[in-house]
Amino acid sequence: MINFELSAPRGRYIIPFSDWGFKELFGTDPNKDLLIRLLNELLPGRHIVDVEFLPDDIRVPLSTTGQISLDIYCRCLDGTRIIVEMQNRVGKTFADRMLIYSAVSLLENYTRRRDDYRVCDVVCIAITTENVFPETSKTPVRLALCDTQEEHTTIRSDKILEIFVELRKLADSAEAKGPSERDFLEKFSLAMGSMQYCEGEPDELGEDEFFRRMFDAGDLNGYDEDKKQLYRENVMNEFKAKMTLLELTHDAREDGFAEGLAEGEAKGAAAAKADTAKAMIADGLSVETVMKYTGLTAEQIAAL
Repeated sequence: MINFELSAPRGRYIIPFSDWGFKELFGTDPNKDLLIRLLNELLPGRHIVDVEFLPDDIRVPLSTTGQISLDIYCRCLDGTRIIVEMQNRVGKTFADRMLIYSAVSLLENYTRRRDDYRVCDVVCIAITTENVFPETSKTPVRLALCDTQEEHTTIRSDKILEIFVELRKLADSAEAKGPSERDFLEKFSLAMGSMQYCEGEPDELGEDEFFRRMFDAGDLNGYDEDKKQLYRENVMNEFKAKMTLLELTHDAREDGFAEGLAEGEAKGAAAAKADTAKAMIADGLSVETVMKYTGLTAEQIAAL
């Protein structure tokens, strides 16, 4: 079953396109090989052999917001910075947000020497469950900085490259082909959309070691109970926030969207914490453990 709708956690495997699930699969040292393979499929000319994970909170210059939080931020051996974002809610300005992320990374990594403004390349990869560019069937969509005023559009800088990997388009393409005809990214979309419903690695993914490793890394049977609860809490927070946001913005005016988003996320997070705490108590975990992983006080837990 291919489904990119975020749901409450269930089944044997983590939801790979949830924020927590994606970072667990591709943004941790034990699973670094999965990220490297994915990057090489998207950037075949770079031949990436290793990456170093950088702090995922980076400072925003000349801004009152202070910093932005990235899903995965890493550096290659040649200095190239790579941002990888997993996105379930694609708004009208999502493509602009990716450009801002790229620009902030560019500012963060320049040499800061007098009269020397050299910077390393920045690649910003957005993996989305919704289509960002519905007007084209092509995916991945690759964007570079260019001068559109020229008669023939020319690249003005190759320092920033944005890549949009739209999973729904890839899955549609994959389902129209036989298993042997699918390329890596089409199989990747099938794995991302089916993992939360599977009881084992689907045969249609073939014998590629990448997918075997991906399903092994996402198997909840290999997690201890504390880590399982951490996963459930984070996914429930994300799921509840999404559901509350849909309710709050159903009849909302467009200019009230930002307020609805903030209110929805806050209410969803609170409800998810309560549900997670109830589940942990039902599983026999101590109040101290519930407090640790939900942030609730003993009095709040007692009132549930």
